[in-house]
Amino acid sequence: MANATIYGSTSDGALRKDGASWAACQAATPSVNTGGVAAYILRMLSRGTYSLQRLAFAFDVSPYAGDTITAATLQLYLDDATDAIQADLYYYDWGTSLEAGDWVSVGSMVLAATSTPSGYGYQTWTLDSLSNILSKNGRFILVLHDESTEPTGINYLHYLMADNGSNKPKLDITYTTGGGAAHLWIPSHHDGGLYERMAGGL
Repeated sequence: MANATIYGSTSDGALRKDGASWAACQAATPSVNTGGVAAYILRMLSRGTYSLQRLAFAFDVSPYAGDTITAATLQLYLDDATDAIQADLYYYDWGTSLEAGDWVSVGSMVLAATSTPSGYGYQTWTLDSLSNILSKNGRFILVLHDESTEPTGINYLHYLMADNGSNKPKLDITYTTGGGAAHLWIPSHHDGGLYERMAGGL
């Protein structure tokens, strides 16, 4: 077995809905925001406007396509929160770029793990249904657990994203190689992450 840490891709981002009523908010076409250094998952009523926001994360797991992942955790850095709210992490392949149509019902996604914050700093989701890490191409959606409950105030969790200079999202995996090839670490020129790549001929 071997271990690897995969840092999040800067294609990550947020999906947000707003409306003058709770029903209008739920039915709204979401806006898409990418490129920020930090973002919220939230459920909010503020100044007469209802809002919901989810986060989307991506990790390059393509070098492990022939391998078997036997354990995995996803870590996000929390730097602000209204209170300790459960955050639900789902597997969902939203492709190479986040779009409004990637807001789907939680029932159509696969639950990966849940986590309730314990202070600030890195928060950990210990992932279940590990085959989905590869089958969903390292894509995830993060949602407040009580997202479907009409808000009476402001509830949020605020996390650092891949564009941040430090404390980036990270996926730690334990795996067994499928093809007997060796792995080596190389830097990514695309988003500054560090990835383990297959080395052929061994």
